[in-house]
Amino acid sequence: EQDGTPKSTPANKEADAFSPKFGATWRFRPGYALSMSYSFGFRVAPYDSVNSGFENRNGGYVSLPNADLKPEYSQGPEAKLEFRGDRGYWNVSAYYTHYDDFIENQDLCSTPPAPTDHADCSRYFSVFQSVNLPTAEIHGLEAAFGWYFDDARRWRARGTLTYARGRDHEGNPLNSIDPLKGTLGLAYAQGPWEIAADLSLADKKRLEDARRKGGRMYRSFLTKGYGVLDLRTHWQITKNGRLSMGVLNVFDRKYMHWADVPAYDPIHIAGSGSGPDRFTQPGRNYTVSLSYDFK
Repeated sequence: EQDGTPKSTPANKEADAFSPKFGATWRFRPGYALSMSYSFGFRVAPYDSVNSGFENRNGGYVSLPNADLKPEYSQGPEAKLEFRGDRGYWNVSAYYTHYDDFIENQDLCSTPPAPTDHADCSRYFSVFQSVNLPTAEIHGLEAAFGWYFDDARRWRARGTLTYARGRDHEGNPLNSIDPLKGTLGLAYAQGPWEIAADLSLADKKRLEDARRKGGRMYRSFLTKGYGVLDLRTHWQITKNGRLSMGVLNVFDRKYMHWADVPAYDPIHIAGSGSGPDRFTQPGRNYTVSLSYDFK
């Protein structure tokens, strides 16, 4: 190692796969459609997971490359019901996906047995590495809508909903799965102006959906549910130019995303510099942007 970065011989990875998708759509009424599909997926091991590493001695953690990381294969069905009309659209879909050699980044010091002899847990609090889980399963629901309330298309509502649940080959939760999330928005447009209010919602992360061993989670803490309101206004200055301004997190809520929660470490305790507050999203903030399309 040199300059805090573990050194290893770069691995040259090559892989290919045939990934077909079969599907059928039934348009049983004007504007309505029911679709069924079965697809095969393939993901090459990310380059940085195979060849990149980093050591932070002060922080007590190291990230190791994994030259033996295999490609990830997946397959599964999906069903989707949708509607499209003059006023807008809505859709809802359900899916199930089975994975072979599922790629997940893990802390080897809290995920026994460690898949590598390089996990020196006596020297580091955490040793991170991307590994292949033999199999994994993820199923979920997704929904979205967009709707105009008037013929002039001035008032518009929109929203999304995502739910997923995942388990590995031993029935343990996958830490890469986020809790239930949704968005709900309302916008009004008049001439070159538009004002919009968007509410982002998330459920709390439950203990039964967090990876753990012997009663201890592999991550430092669970996230709470939240609702965050953003207000924005847009001004179409010219045909190609647009000025946008906004107040984000209007009510200055303190919240965090499950994906940002670090692996378990005694230093991540409430009230410390490395406690939960370090991983929260920005409080109330303001944004101004100018965009121009050169078409």
